[in-house]
Amino acid sequence: MPADPVCKTFNATNGNCLTCYDSFVISGPTCVKGTAALSDPNCAQFYQGVCLKCSTGFIFMDNGLCGLVNSNCKTFNNITGQCTSCYQGYQVSNGLCVNGTAVALDPNCAAFNGNLCTNCSRNFYFGPNALCLAVDPLCNGYNPVNGACTGCYQSFALQNGACVPNANNSLTDPNCASFLGTVCVACGVRTFMNNSGLCQPISVNCNTYNNLNGQCTSCYPGFNLQTGVCSASTSPSSCSKFNNDGTCAQCGGGSYLNNGACVPVDLNCAYFDLASKTCFTCYSGYSVLGGVCQISSVSSTYQVNNCYAYDQFNKCINCFTGFYLTANTCQAVSVFCKSYDGNTGLCTSCYSSFKLNNGVCSQ
Repeated sequence: MPADPVCKTFNATNGNCLTCYDSFVISGPTCVKGTAALSDPNCAQFYQGVCLKCSTGFIFMDNGLCGLVNSNCKTFNNITGQCTSCYQGYQVSNGLCVNGTAVALDPNCAAFNGNLCTNCSRNFYFGPNALCLAVDPLCNGYNPVNGACTGCYQSFALQNGACVPNANNSLTDPNCASFLGTVCVACGVRTFMNNSGLCQPISVNCNTYNNLNGQCTSCYPGFNLQTGVCSASTSPSSCSKFNNDGTCAQCGGGSYLNNGACVPVDLNCAYFDLASKTCFTCYSGYSVLGGVCQISSVSSTYQVNNCYAYDQFNKCINCFTGFYLTANTCQAVSVFCKSYDGNTGLCTSCYSSFKLNNGVCSQ
């Protein structure tokens, strides 16, 4: 028997074709699809007056000529011409690419051309059935062709186009402020999410800091900022200008002049008046007593959760980042706010994939 089933006659010794059935021609030891019509405009390669190869997008038809494949086919069977995959908005049906069924009823389609969906709504992509499928809500960015995630929200890691929880995230994290299921999605006050997905406390010497990486952006008095870290000043003296008798005439930052010497400002003081050498406002956990910050002995009635600073009357005057002050309480700002109004807590800008509407960030 010949190896090639389209051989009409063959060499019994080696199986090579000698003659071929209609629409096939000899090419070496086998028969190939072909036509003797040199005038076929869709033929890409001839051999001795016979078409051996059709142009791209054409296949050999039963009459031996090169015929056009269904124009909506993205890929097709080179022998039969049947579609194996379709361009966007079409689907395979009996080897042909037809308009996606029920696309006119697809609620997630943003634009139609007749019965055909041409564009999916935001956070949706064309699925294999030509309908618009939802993107994973954990994606912070995605491929509009296949819906694969290209970025993830905080505390999720990108793996093979999907967002998965960081391995160390769990309900046991004491510094997490907000969970999605068992996964921490927002850290608490003065903490940031590290590379392990856990909420790590900010250095106590930081005055302000970067919420994403926890690096200090400014320091409390008595500390110097170096590459995101607040370190105690190594200067032997905070005096920046001396008198002839060796006494100090002017002090540097973080200290004040008192009888010719520089005295460090209390690190627990939030607002220090240089003229009166008195602290008027202390940080959370401390109260003003005689112009000095002392550990607060005020009853819990005066303590405000997430308060950053109190005045001399133990009233909260400023909240930690991510909270805003209202009616002497510090209320959390939406975790989807990129920036917000410190007086009202309303969002002024949103993170990617969220839209701002009347001070609220929503998808």
